[in-house]
Amino acid sequence: MNLKSTYLNQIHHFDQRKKFTKFRISNHKLATETGRYFKENIQKLTYLRKCKCCNNDVIESKMHLLYHCPLHDNLRKEFFEKINSRNHNDTSDNLENK
Repeated sequence: MNLKSTYLNQIHHFDQRKKFTKFRISNHKLATETGRYFKENIQKLTYLRKCKCCNNDVIESKMHLLYHCPLHDNLRKEFFEKINSRNHNDTSDNLENK
């Protein structure tokens, strides 16, 4: 049985694969993780976990980074365009091979 995640075969550049893996296992520098390191009261903890890139007063989570933070709008648009293009190409290839 192969338990290896498919992205490990799809991301060929080692550094990118390493960063993606760290992101998946929450070994990253987003405030949602780094804010947990402090042993202070809950108000301080929540403040430390807020997104420092925007003024939306939200916890800097993976979901916020990937889907909501306005600072990353251009990068997000480019990323999802690449994914949609790949999916379209994969679908076209599959149809041609039938």
